[in-house]
Amino acid sequence: MKRYHRFLLCLIFPFLAAGCATAVAWTYQPNAYHAPAAAQARPTATAAVLPFEDRRENLNYDHTAYALIPLVPYGRLVKHTPPGMQLLVNPPQYFAKALADELRASDLYKAAYFAQNPAGANFIFKGDIINTDFKSKFYSYGTSIFAGLTWMLGLPVAHVTNDLTLKLACENSNGQTLFQKTYSATPYHVWIDMYYLEPNINYPNMTKQIYGEFVQDLAASGKCMSAPAAQALNSGAPALAHTPRLPRTALADMAHGAPRS
Repeated sequence: MKRYHRFLLCLIFPFLAAGCATAVAWTYQPNAYHAPAAAQARPTATAAVLPFEDRRENLNYDHTAYALIPLVPYGRLVKHTPPGMQLLVNPPQYFAKALADELRASDLYKAAYFAQNPAGANFIFKGDIINTDFKSKFYSYGTSIFAGLTWMLGLPVAHVTNDLTLKLACENSNGQTLFQKTYSATPYHVWIDMYYLEPNINYPNMTKQIYGEFVQDLAASGKCMSAPAAQALNSGAPALAHTPRLPRTALADMAHGAPRS
């Protein structure tokens, strides 16, 4: 019966973004950094990033079919494992490999790489996936199968929210934790209507925000890096410059291009 409801929703409401749209494959582009330029400040340490631990709540529910009931204004959908992540065969590896790319781009390490076995690395980075909530409300405004008429008037079809929380930590080769912190990205909110379909998945950009803040915190603390790199940062070398923390409107623009007019 549930599959029948989903099929009926997608058939009658082709603009149901949360359930019918095909998710776009994720790609990750690290932040841009300006690392210390002095030759004597070149990093000498290596960093290995282990697969993340998945700590997300195992709970999803889909009540979008409620929108088919007359006088019910909307249906809800909540997924702690969002639809876009179905294209990520292994989310713990995706987030770990993205962090390795970020550390490599920061130029704080001689080498930074993803590894199942960190043997030989000076510093080991670990992470927990705490939250990747995908929430949406699909609006029929109580009109059931006639909701398309309200959308033609310009009323929103759906509202979508993405949340992302990661716990990141760094250890030395002896297993001693040197730095750890939990980061939450700015929530991504987007309204979707019949005439302007915006992306409903923004986790790559949210990951980029978190990793930029993480690298900045490492640079500020001087931990989890080689002595030459830390000394250069403490002696007036150019600071790392990452993509600044963005408000949710800017995150939306980043996801789909120019802002809506």
